[in-house]
Amino acid sequence: MIKEIISWFLCIPITLYCLNASHFLLWAYKPYSQWEIFLKPSLFFVAICSMALVFFEKKVSLKIAKDQSWQYYVIFILGVVLIDILKNEKIVPNKTALLFYAICLPLLLSENNYRKIFTLIILGIGSLAFLNIITAFHWLGFCDLPNIPVERFAGADDLYAQLFLQPISFGFFGLTEFKVEDTALIPTARLMGWSPEPIHWGYLVMTAASYAVLIFNFKASKVISFLAIYLTFLGSTAAILVFLYFLICVVLIHQLKKIKQVLPLKINSLAFLLVVLIPGILAPSIIAFSREVKEKIYEDSVTNEHNNWENKLEFKLFPKVSGLLIGDSSPEAQSHNFIHQCLLFFGLPCWLAFLCFLNSFFINSNPKNNYIISAIFILLINLYQCPSLLLPQSAISLAGLLKIKK
Repeated sequence: MIKEIISWFLCIPITLYCLNASHFLLWAYKPYSQWEIFLKPSLFFVAICSMALVFFEKKVSLKIAKDQSWQYYVIFILGVVLIDILKNEKIVPNKTALLFYAICLPLLLSENNYRKIFTLIILGIGSLAFLNIITAFHWLGFCDLPNIPVERFAGADDLYAQLFLQPISFGFFGLTEFKVEDTALIPTARLMGWSPEPIHWGYLVMTAASYAVLIFNFKASKVISFLAIYLTFLGSTAAILVFLYFLICVVLIHQLKKIKQVLPLKINSLAFLLVVLIPGILAPSIIAFSREVKEKIYEDSVTNEHNNWENKLEFKLFPKVSGLLIGDSSPEAQSHNFIHQCLLFFGLPCWLAFLCFLNSFFINSNPKNNYIISAIFILLINLYQCPSLLLPQSAISLAGLLKIKK
């Protein structure tokens, strides 16, 4: 009983820290300084306890140390740290993630602990997602919820964002944008939840939904139906595209599973093709080489996000020759593609180590039940929707996937 209480006492601050450093704004209601009073001391306490757990989990630690996927992943993380030191530049998306890896992965060696953390994320984000969607009734005219305009948390240097994308706070019901977009399918403002932008709120809601399928075996069909409705109100084009591509992956995997003669390895190889090779390497290559394809995308008349596409799809295939080993100091192109960013930011060795990790991960995964579907969804979200595999939320996701892949 005492051990269980201590375990919850450790997992709660880890979950809050993880979400806070991954696009979830704890200070949307309380000043950040008040949250710091809680987060920093609690994280220090968790660090001490977590490191101590290594001695109690030696068997688990040794078992994981022999896992090829973990080995490649550790090489990739160490490579990122080394390159960051060599360049002495802030190229890592969020350095707190590296601290998070060191502090929290020992704690996650216990299946009981990571299930607690996943449960807290599912219940927390799920409850807030439900509250936030109630604001749609305000915009549809069914009720009048009190609200106040608040300062935008992101895009401080973006004049357009500051003038036209300021959020409105509905207090207990979270944030939405202040007006209805002309291209909205339903006449409601885009949901922002407790995040700086709709895309980031979608990132948290979609990962929480994937955890529900992974850990508690929620029916994938029900979760997909919920997300289809929620993303319509969320209105993030990037989130919707990732979700639609995920549906294509589900259909292809499901059809392949129907063939009894197909070996599990072929299912996993198809997953690697769908998650990594096609969207991560093939699609960027076509866009980078073909001006016609790029211009066709930029002429988008469906979503009218011309400038937005330019920011997300400006692919440069390789870093400069001088940056092949450690990447370009200041990459000229940004994109919503972590595999592409990995090559540009960290160079060829780190990129190859990361591809080896993903390949080893899929080859050695269990393609049965909901696991492979959950894994595909989690990786698609982190690689292409919010390309941030160095965020604490991503560390939690990968740790859980790697722990239960057998």
